[in-house]
Amino acid sequence: MSLPVNRETENLAEWGDVLVISPHLDDALLSAYEIIHRTGAEVWTVFAGEPDPPMTTDWDRTCGFPDSHTLMVRRRAEDIAACDVAGARYRHLNGLDGAYTDPPRRQRDLEQMSHDLLDWLGSRPGRRVTVVLPACAGTTVPPSLFDLVKRVRSPRASASREASTHHTPPTDAADKQVAASKETAAAPSSQPVTSPSPSLRDSLRHLAQEALHREYQWRRHWALRKGWAVNNDHLAVRNAGLAVLANQPGIQIVLAEDLPYLWGAPADAEIARVARQHRWMVSPREFTVDRHGKHRAIAHYTSQLSVLEPSGRLSAADSLPTIERSWVLRSNTR
Repeated sequence: MSLPVNRETENLAEWGDVLVISPHLDDALLSAYEIIHRTGAEVWTVFAGEPDPPMTTDWDRTCGFPDSHTLMVRRRAEDIAACDVAGARYRHLNGLDGAYTDPPRRQRDLEQMSHDLLDWLGSRPGRRVTVVLPACAGTTVPPSLFDLVKRVRSPRASASREASTHHTPPTDAADKQVAASKETAAAPSSQPVTSPSPSLRDSLRHLAQEALHREYQWRRHWALRKGWAVNNDHLAVRNAGLAVLANQPGIQIVLAEDLPYLWGAPADAEIARVARQHRWMVSPREFTVDRHGKHRAIAHYTSQLSVLEPSGRLSAADSLPTIERSWVLRSNTR
């Protein structure tokens, strides 16, 4: 049974202060341009930082850049220009994109995002507030070998972890690979065993990150055979945001359908799953898109559009979706 959709009848001024939390430096305007443009929303990009020292990954090379620093400098500049066209206020957080991160760093980045979100909410007592997060559209990426092993060894813990994080990257896989590499590189048993130097540890961690990212991209490639696959970074940001907002009465939560991932699979099933998990009521929204206005904004993401969608659907106004969908979530006490 489909839910009745609110089309264009809602006064977005009643949404109060609007914060759109974007995983990457393009997601907010790709997915929620109309909400942002109509409300003058504040847009935070979580994974706008860069590794120190810089690193070179397949993603940097695919985008046509020699390393992470060069790419991220360009992407932040693109986002500033795009937000200016859309009339949005921007803030770039220091989290690392999935191509650069490891599980401990990812946890710290999400904790910092949650802390910043709580501060933002706390600075607005008594005011109407709306927080927009990714809906996480797209086909499902198969679980990794690490996930499957952990589920077999600890079904109960895996079920609990699935309910709370749902498809976030494995939290200890990189550490296990680093540990295994260290053991291989250690001196023979007849010799004293010493800890690797910091530079060696960094190199091993970098190799582990690269291996995990390549393995994830391989699984993602197979998911893409069915269409656009859901992005793990989107899931991580959404789940961290919901964990904060679930305990904040009076906050309106909105999940915006992710472009281009909605071309793989719409977000309806994922929205229903999240609503069941939290026992929230769902109210769908649809906004007619000013496609030429949206195109003027997102056209600034020159390093990304042709990589995200080689067929060019993101690069021309007439091929952009005519509506943007979102869902308002409310608990019985909200």
